[in-house]
Amino acid sequence: MRYEILPNGNLRLIADNPEELADADTIEEALEHLLANSDLCWIDPSVCGDLTGAPILAILADHEEAVEALPGRGYVDCGFWDDRHWAYRVVQRWGWMDYAVKDLLTVLRERGEAVLLAP
Repeated sequence: MRYEILPNGNLRLIADNPEELADADTIEEALEHLLANSDLCWIDPSVCGDLTGAPILAILADHEEAVEALPGRGYVDCGFWDDRHWAYRVVQRWGWMDYAVKDLLTVLRERGEAVLLAP
């Protein structure tokens, strides 16, 4: 599994060998290796104030002092130390907006690729 960011900003997930996805029970399991070895991670849609139930993948910046890290402002909390609040800022994010009608894992299995939309 690999990904590319398309010229229009969308994210294309590419299953080089879709047969390998046959044993995956969930999309999280199917993307586990990719997410463990790339800058991509799952985030909750509410992190950026998105009003959706769509699965969201994101790239996060290094942790920084969370001066503006309020709910819905694009920061993922990472804790408190040195008497300061720290968070990861969402640099870029993409959602599987067809989630209500098409299962992302099924699409990857059938087509070998899927495109997640940038906001």
